[in-house]
Amino acid sequence: MPQTKFAPKVASASPEEIKALRDQLNLSVLDVSKLLKVNADNWEKWESGSQKMPAPVFLLLKIAAKNGTLFILSHY
Repeated sequence: MPQTKFAPKVASASPEEIKALRDQLNLSVLDVSKLLKVNADNWEKWESGSQKMPAPVFLLLKIAAKNGTLFILSHY
């Protein structure tokens, strides 16, 4: 399937990248899971590497953190 400029292929994040981003944002597992409306157990599995995090979830959090728009996610 050809890539478009609107839907680029995004690689999955490593467990280390996932934890580092959460730590950078100074959020607990419970806080970040509530913010992104995901199960805390799933988040812990992503950080431990027992499950792959969907790339769009990581990308959303990374963009929000980079742009200082993390608060917008909490109002979604």
